Amino acid sequence: MPRTKEIPEDLRKKVVDAYQSGKGYKAISKALGLHRTTVRAILSKWRKFGTVVNLPRSGRPAKISPRARRKIVQEVTKNPRTTSRDLQASLASAKVSVHDSTIRKTLGKNGIHGRVARRKPLLTKKNMNARLKFAKKHLDDPQEFWNNVLWTDESKVELFGRHGPRYVWRKPNTAFHSKNLILTVKHGMVVSWFGGLAPRSSTCAPEAPPRDRDPAQWMGLRECKKERKSDCGEWQWSVCVANVGDCGLGTREGTRTGNDCKQTIKTQRCKIPCNWKKQFGGECKYDFQAWGECDLSTGKKARIGTLKRALLDATCPDPVSVTKPCGKTVKTKPQEKFTKIETLFYNSPNVTRKRQCTSHAADVDEALFRWFQSDIASNLPVSRDILKAKAVKFAADQNVDDFKTINGCLDRWKKRY
Repeated sequence: MPRTKEIPEDLRKKVVDAYQSGKGYKAISKALGLHRTTVRAILSKWRKFGTVVNLPRSGRPAKISPRARRKIVQEVTKNPRTTSRDLQASLASAKVSVHDSTIRKTLGKNGIHGRVARRKPLLTKKNMNARLKFAKKHLDDPQEFWNNVLWTDESKVELFGRHGPRYVWRKPNTAFHSKNLILTVKHGMVVSWFGGLAPRSSTCAPEAPPRDRDPAQWMGLRECKKERKSDCGEWQWSVCVANVGDCGLGTREGTRTGNDCKQTIKTQRCKIPCNWKKQFGGECKYDFQAWGECDLSTGKKARIGTLKRALLDATCPDPVSVTKPCGKTVKTKPQEKFTKIETLFYNSPNVTRKRQCTSHAADVDEALFRWFQSDIASNLPVSRDILKAKAVKFAADQNVDDFKTINGCLDRWKKRY
């Protein structure tokens, strides 16, 4: 509980003066009419801080007092549709000036939040009892019973109120309390009841509807539709014929017989398995294996495919073999064109057996060139992966720790050759 009253500052000074004159807690309490614990608290603060005035607080005090908080909670509980602006005006009359967002935060701390009110029809006790009686009567009816019930629609004209959402202040799990609901009334409502009871052996002419609006007696129209639909036979479809222009698509024709059928013949599109690989024709589809290794003599790699399915009576070879060129290769130049070679790697004056690549160079070191000399002389295409592996091995043989330098020189070497 917060303090309801505060000891005046002049009275606190009298307590300190009396203590300095030599009086004890009991005598000061009796002379000034204060409790002994109050006297002890005032003197304790005076010893610790050397003053009896109110010290600055650590944070900003709340603008809404506990009494004002209880007031707004009471108003919201009494009328959940009260707005925060109305509560702000109510507090202003009590000389408490706060923003409406402060009021909403205060209500949130007390577990009251603004929510959209649920809409429920305004029913009298007679309507409620009739609905409860209807629900209990048909509680155990099977699903077939409800499948034969014809539910007609309703139309209304809204004469008052607003259709948009409306908010109420409420606590959790109180959405369906009567004071938190918006009761709706359908004015100008026209309800049409149409139907009848017709046996399956009849000619689909429902009897006159009885006065009692029991759903068990309002099945005529739905049963009539089922009876008329059962007179038509099922569709019989022909074989799917492929189109000339569309690979994988075709058409088929369907027919049915029966009385009162609106449609007896129709055409429908259908799908036919088709392969889009034009090199083997549009009537064959194959399952291909993974690509094999590259043949250095031909510069191509191949893979084999087995027949998966064929279109109609197509003639498809099985198996088939396809080839394609290998990946990118590094073109080499004759050895006699490298008479003048610039040095890219040089011995560092400070580090033993370590070579680096200068930033202004555009070729490889003579030692690295001799290491690749055998491959260049044979005029064999060398892939980039092989060059990278050889560069790493060369770095390890020369005890070169800076692999980024070796790769940089190798990249410039590959651009030139």
